[in-house]
Amino acid sequence: MRLTGKMPVLRFEQPDNEEMIDMKKHKVIFVMAVLLVAVLLANTVMFAVDEKRDIVLLATFNSIGEPIWGNRDDAAGLHFKAPWPIQKVVRYDSRQMVFEDALQEVATADKQNVLVMMFCAWRIDDPALFYRDVKTETNAEKSLQDRLRSTKADVIARRALSDLVNTDPARMKLEDIEVEIRKELTVFAKKRGIEITQLGIKQLGLSARVSETVIESQIKEREQEAQTYRTAGEATATAIVGRARAASDTILAFAKRDAAIIKTEGVRDAATSYEAFSKHEKLSMYLRLLETIQNGFTRNTEILLDLTNPTLVPLPPSMESLGIPRERPMSGGGTAAAK
Repeated sequence: MRLTGKMPVLRFEQPDNEEMIDMKKHKVIFVMAVLLVAVLLANTVMFAVDEKRDIVLLATFNSIGEPIWGNRDDAAGLHFKAPWPIQKVVRYDSRQMVFEDALQEVATADKQNVLVMMFCAWRIDDPALFYRDVKTETNAEKSLQDRLRSTKADVIARRALSDLVNTDPARMKLEDIEVEIRKELTVFAKKRGIEITQLGIKQLGLSARVSETVIESQIKEREQEAQTYRTAGEATATAIVGRARAASDTILAFAKRDAAIIKTEGVRDAATSYEAFSKHEKLSMYLRLLETIQNGFTRNTEILLDLTNPTLVPLPPSMESLGIPRERPMSGGGTAAAK
């Protein structure tokens, strides 16, 4: 309102554009401030739990309540709590975590050095115990790495190098070593609310000095094994030759005995035949000739004989030449030998 002249007059003037813009800016700032305060207030009394990865603990004046698992009992979503500093949210990852220790040189029971690297997979099993003992995942992983390093050295120190490196797979004990290390590490982790899900040897190596020693040892081992096979083979061959000679001697003894019997029978039969053939020498010679001809030709052999040439195939000797008297007919139809 403004006075003009002598008489008072009321006038209403609209604000200019700059004043309008300032008013709008103030309103926006006010609304944003209200929203920010609302968000801050809401953040102090509300928290969200992720379904796939969250484990949430509510600490009330350092007193830990029951854990809220996002992947259990439909606990994922929005939750409420008392504002800080009455209650605070402690959030952990429920998923499996993996780490690898360094490639460490450790000594075996037979005073050989070997390079071993292992991997370990773990997860939080008891969140309240985990919070009281190690607080954070970083601290937990560091404590597990330190314990794994010492446990690995202790277990391998009780094993020979041949349990780790060997040309015979059946003599390697890598799986037994992994199981033994995991048992000891599990006892340590369980006291801190941690579960060991997997553990194994990732890399195994030998230093140059140990490699030469291993190669020489393997060469000697192979030579000893080869000598064992050669000795066994020679013993087997000697046994086989001995049995063969014994069998041969036995067979020869039986053969000589049978030959002696056959020879004796042959001499006896020959003596009998000789006595018979000695009386008719020409007939004996003729029969031997026929036997020779029969044995000398194969089957289905045709022979043309010239009867005019008795030197090729002699005719059988006559009765007179053999000294056998001819039989003459006797009265009464019989026959009688001529004197």
